[in-house]
Amino acid sequence: KYYDKLLLCEEYEEKYNVYGLEKLKLLYMINDFFGILDYYSLISIIDNLDKYKFFYEQYSKYLENKFDIDKNYIISCNFTEDGWNSHIIDLQKEMSLTYDILNIFKTHTISDNYNLKNSIILETENISIANLRIRNIQNINLLISCAPVDSKYYKQLLMSHQLILKPVGQEELFEYIKDIDYICVPTKEQLNYLEFLLSKYKNKLEKPITLIPAGYPKLDKLLYDLDTHCEKDSICYAPTLMTHDNDFESTLSLNNGISIVQTLLDNFLDYTIIFRPHPNSRLFNRKSKKFVDDIIDKFKMEERFVLDTSTYYIDTFSKSKILISDFSSTMQTFSFSTLAPFIALSNKEFDKIYNNTFNKDDIRKECGIVVFDTVELVFQIHKVLNNYSFHQAKIKKYRDSQIYNLGNSVQYIASNMEYILQDKKHIEWICINPSCES
Repeated sequence: KYYDKLLLCEEYEEKYNVYGLEKLKLLYMINDFFGILDYYSLISIIDNLDKYKFFYEQYSKYLENKFDIDKNYIISCNFTEDGWNSHIIDLQKEMSLTYDILNIFKTHTISDNYNLKNSIILETENISIANLRIRNIQNINLLISCAPVDSKYYKQLLMSHQLILKPVGQEELFEYIKDIDYICVPTKEQLNYLEFLLSKYKNKLEKPITLIPAGYPKLDKLLYDLDTHCEKDSICYAPTLMTHDNDFESTLSLNNGISIVQTLLDNFLDYTIIFRPHPNSRLFNRKSKKFVDDIIDKFKMEERFVLDTSTYYIDTFSKSKILISDFSSTMQTFSFSTLAPFIALSNKEFDKIYNNTFNKDDIRKECGIVVFDTVELVFQIHKVLNNYSFHQAKIKKYRDSQIYNLGNSVQYIASNMEYILQDKKHIEWICINPSCES
């Protein structure tokens, strides 16, 4: 309706001497680069039309110089922050030995961390706008990403970022993945649930979705990089990212972070307490930032308090005897890479949510411990430390029974890429759609 309103506005036709179809083209150009805007934002852009038109022309030339029209590309979309991007960087490098890869980044800030060849910078922090700008790139065989991209125009391979599926509503999760073509799944638990979910809603599918028992490249990288000879003299507290739309605020712990850190400092005098907030905790909303800043201000003079804000948590993992969190998939990543236990802070309300969603007990209890307050937290940490080898053996047994292609996930995906590019049936993969048997 905003476009119709603007098209009928004779003032702008006269001011810029653009009429009818020509003005419509300019509006589509604006939409390509700024997404769907309200009327007044559009007016503001039109007022600076020459500037944006110049930017569009220059950016189009930049894109044209980045790819060869005679090649068909695989696009790796690095739209998320470093913690997610690290999940697919090794895959990009492996596949570039065989295929023409274009590595897409939102900004130079993210791109500069990886030093990858054939990179395109989309010059935007907004993922929706980034999705729109991809449409200017031609000859795309496949999009690879860790979060769904606007994939109506291209085949997409989704690298599942989380080891633990969060208990969102079934329909909500289906809507999140329904436009994906291929999903690389890390664990048997997750594959079974996604197969159940897609089968339940397959009458709503518009195209096939194939589940690939691929494994977890981020875990494989950690296993390779981990310093197994490092002294484990720390306990890490790594709360989940809090966002304004988080459905599980009742199980998040950051709002009680000061009490948790103080409890750890008071009760475990032989250990350094590492506070590792999510790298984006100070970016998403004021409440989350305040919680993090309050913890830092409270304990910054404590000799045994260490703040870890690094983009890669390998050093913290190597030093930590136990990791404390709430509902971050970092917990399982930590335990599966180090074979060290995690303890999850939760509450009984969340137990019910989890059971109602998955019709089973909380998966965190399979290789970790769930507690409901700081008193129980202290008790369980002592208990774990006194029986450490038992927990290590339990974690290893569960990990080895769950993770696909442990230590070899990148090679598995890369070696089977032709099945994806040519849409060939693979004996190990599960294909689900209204017209195909799973």
